[in-house]
Amino acid sequence: HRGHQALLAGIKEKARAQGAKLAVVTFVPHPGLILHPKENFLLNSYEERRVLLAAQGVDCLWELEFNRDFSTLSPEQFLKGHILRFPGVKGLYLGHDFSFGANKSGNEETVRHVCGPLGVEVTVLPEHRQGEANYSSTSVRGKVHQGDVAGAAVLLGRSFFLSGRVVKGEGRGHKIGFPTANMDY
Repeated sequence: HRGHQALLAGIKEKARAQGAKLAVVTFVPHPGLILHPKENFLLNSYEERRVLLAAQGVDCLWELEFNRDFSTLSPEQFLKGHILRFPGVKGLYLGHDFSFGANKSGNEETVRHVCGPLGVEVTVLPEHRQGEANYSSTSVRGKVHQGDVAGAAVLLGRSFFLSGRVVKGEGRGHKIGFPTANMDY
């Protein structure tokens, strides 16, 4: 969505000025699908997400496998074992509502406490809004759920789309003179 696009553009600019690479850390599957499976749906497939991030100039995408065991890591275990284990990390950029670790117990203060002594800069990014529009995945999902695909497109900065494999259905549309394509997405 436009919020992530603006944040990535700003971070990319800062990274380039420092001679650094822009790396994004994400999870597969999405934590919501594990922790709250009935409440979430993905806006894009993992492959679509990779393509969209590459188009934003992301140099490195690191997909961590998320499962129930992973969700029990303390914030410190996550930072030290998965983020800071690589030499040369210069900065971490956190969303305004960022929380992480078991039971979302980690926050900006936790990151600063762990990263400060290592000289890793921590930046909290502001919420990205324009007027009443809140550019967030939750807002986009809400628009799609309401059937407001045009509104979702405004928040996304592109058309909302689904992709998947066309599968054989029961042929009802063809029987009434209106053939359809059934998609398994």
